[in-house]
Amino acid sequence: MKNITNYYLPTRIVFGNNSIERIPELVTEFNPKNIALVTGKTAMRKFGVTDRVIKLLDRYNVVVFDKVEENPCCETVDLCVEFLKQNNCDIVIGLGGGSAMDVAKSAAVLVNNPGETLDYHMQNQMIKKTGLPFIAITTTSGTASEVTKFAVLTNASLKLKKALVHDFLYPEIALIDPLLTKTMNKDITYSTGLDALSHAVEAYWSKNTNPISQIHSLESIKLVFENLKGACETPDDLKYREGMAKASLFAGLSFSNAGTNVLHAISYPLTVHYNVLHGIACAAAMKEFFKVNKDAIDLQRIIKTTNSPDFDDFLNKLDELLNINEKLDLSKFGLKKEDMNDFVEKAYLPSKFKNNPVEISKEQLKKILSEIL
Repeated sequence: MKNITNYYLPTRIVFGNNSIERIPELVTEFNPKNIALVTGKTAMRKFGVTDRVIKLLDRYNVVVFDKVEENPCCETVDLCVEFLKQNNCDIVIGLGGGSAMDVAKSAAVLVNNPGETLDYHMQNQMIKKTGLPFIAITTTSGTASEVTKFAVLTNASLKLKKALVHDFLYPEIALIDPLLTKTMNKDITYSTGLDALSHAVEAYWSKNTNPISQIHSLESIKLVFENLKGACETPDDLKYREGMAKASLFAGLSFSNAGTNVLHAISYPLTVHYNVLHGIACAAAMKEFFKVNKDAIDLQRIIKTTNSPDFDDFLNKLDELLNINEKLDLSKFGLKKEDMNDFVEKAYLPSKFKNNPVEISKEQLKKILSEIL
């Protein structure tokens, strides 16, 4: 394992049931006049969370940008940037899952940087200036965007999904209230839980891993194995919601420093071209890549963490976990063997694959994925 060379987390974390009630106190330190609340199109309105936040902040002028879609595109960030400018916003609050977080944090930074979001997404322009203060209120347990420097966006014209990466994208404050995650249905609970597991696993075996990130990864893996099934099957039992909220948080603390790799690379074309939920897409090949990477990582710590006597037993437990809600099957998603060459071209992101502990060529990736179709 590498020595600790750099571990960075500038975000203040506020965690606990009903912690959303602290939002007026947290906002006060920024002394804002106009607050932008950035959220999705329906869910937060439907469950009354948007109105609750507005009521808690009734002493301020709160304007709502609720045009965030699933797998948000760069143009949505541009719309949000213009919204911030038109309303003279001096602080941004993101409310919802990863999509809302990623649009909100991107807009909060890019409002102070010239050009369009695509310029930054395609790395034709670099972020140079800090943005508006940003507070993230998460309502899911998986993306951990509230504690990371990443914002995953889609280039709609190229159907290319990848992340903006910059330290300025870290939120000032992450507010994590496990009670808010009860708004998730079983499918979203399952998918976001697998996203958290993928973050933890990839950060653990990442070439950029370090002792601090591995501690967080192992705790996250442990919590997912202990709580995901319960969160899916008994969603009103708060202990499982709290467990998964912690699992997501610890995974975020790990992968924001160690990075993701092969599983997320594979997930991007699955979500963009085959409409697979992000967490499910991330986990689709997890079992196979444990087999690929097992000799290059300290596997015994994961085996011990999951109370497994050996690797075969761990794989059986992992298989049960991955298939709690539905059978993970690439062919069921619509991917066919004749599509594999094109799929591999889209999935093979060098920046991701070079962070995997074992070198994998395009031909090897094609073979691995073809065997599980």
